[in-house]
Amino acid sequence: MALLLPKLISQQIHNSEFIQLCSAHHIEGLLYSFYPEFKENKSFKDVWIQNWHRNELAVKTLQDVFKSIKLKNAPVLLKGSALLGSIYKDIGSRFMSDIDLLIHPDDFSKVEHSLKNCGYRRIESTKWKANNFKSEWALVIEGTEVCIELHSKLYYHAKNSYEDFIFEKSHIDGFLKLAKIDQFIHLSTHYVFQHTFQKIYWAFDLYFYATEFITLEDIPALMERSKLFKVTKSTQCSFEIINKFFGTNFPVKSRLKITHDFLWSTNRSSLEYFKIKHQTKDSLLTAIEYDFLNLFSRF
Repeated sequence: MALLLPKLISQQIHNSEFIQLCSAHHIEGLLYSFYPEFKENKSFKDVWIQNWHRNELAVKTLQDVFKSIKLKNAPVLLKGSALLGSIYKDIGSRFMSDIDLLIHPDDFSKVEHSLKNCGYRRIESTKWKANNFKSEWALVIEGTEVCIELHSKLYYHAKNSYEDFIFEKSHIDGFLKLAKIDQFIHLSTHYVFQHTFQKIYWAFDLYFYATEFITLEDIPALMERSKLFKVTKSTQCSFEIINKFFGTNFPVKSRLKITHDFLWSTNRSSLEYFKIKHQTKDSLLTAIEYDFLNLFSRF
């Protein structure tokens, strides 16, 4: 059955800049795949085809890299790579710039060594408290750059380790994914806490995931887990967004009121953005610390 356009899209569709904004937010393939209103749009179909090719190649490459590595703990698919096997069975619908993996610290150096042996080059970037547990690698395959980002932890500001999360089997043999409650919290944290509503395709992740997997009975446990990882406000905001702009009715509210225009905005230097960025953190101290550490890391 065809899906009805969510309010977030229907209110924007007559905007003269709509096509450009869809490109900026990486939702062309998603709209083409899920909503009949966009089936005749050739540019959206072209992006869908590109997504399909890139994602299929990335998954195959991932399997090739890891098939000969013997790890103590299974690698965990994160974000888009985990969602391709569930809410995005049409793999052309989800834009994916890289493959994110949670790797147990005991296995981290072994995985890096294997990537290097497979021809991947390490992407050098400034390391600081909020990303010093990550390692990024890239390789051009068949004219397409495949990027793999390794994580040894998920939340820089909270005490957490591989053993703190609940996992289940993924759609790729040998790989795990976060179980449904931890999955929603991580998607929420990535969209709100880390990136302050930067891309609309991440909002669709939350909407599709919540409507397919999260029940009313899950909410108490989900909110308790969000407290454990110190991301309660961003989790509340995520439910607020999908309730307000996608028509769901989850009994979770946020004091932070996000507007339609803010979600579509590509301006990340406004005073409003700076204010909202701090309001999504459970602790003002965490927000301020993030700003200072980020600033100092550039010098």
